[in-house]
Amino acid sequence: MLSLLLSKAWGRSYVSKPKAEKDRGMENSMSEKSCQLCAVDKLNFEPPPIYCTPCGARIKRNATYYTIGADDNEASGDTIIVDGTTVPKARMEKKRNDEVTEEWVSRVQCDKCEAWQHQICALFNGRRNSCGQAEYTCPNCYIAEVERGERKPLPQSVVLGEKDLTQNILSDHIEKRLASSFKEEREKKSKA
Repeated sequence: MLSLLLSKAWGRSYVSKPKAEKDRGMENSMSEKSCQLCAVDKLNFEPPPIYCTPCGARIKRNATYYTIGADDNEASGDTIIVDGTTVPKARMEKKRNDEVTEEWVSRVQCDKCEAWQHQICALFNGRRNSCGQAEYTCPNCYIAEVERGERKPLPQSVVLGEKDLTQNILSDHIEKRLASSFKEEREKKSKA
């Protein structure tokens, strides 16, 4: 929903990496290792940002950067000063900020159908399940139980709405930008 609003407001497509992985995963047949909810075996996430030590600037994606290599051979030659320390250039290792991190995502198994899902896809909080004994029913089994009358659906008062969201500087900024974008769009339509 937010991606649709953002794409309307700023004219760009906002599709997350997990969503793109899900779309690609749906094209292929599901294997036994695949998550029942997203149909993807392994989730790839954006790598954490890398920052330049001397200046603190963020290193852009696909940009080349230099780091101190693991080997400590003190080769003669030019040196550079990093945070007051002299480092031989020969010790510097050239890298590219393009690696995709394949994160190991914990999985949870449905107690009813015994299918596996990523905890992130199932919205399962593994930290609350420290002893490993929490009962878990996947969304598919939950819906089937509601349809068979074995379980009551959640009342609407339990489902959080817009008024329940916390307000902060970022949410205020997004609301203002969306409001101004929608206003501009309405003005353009009224002139046409």
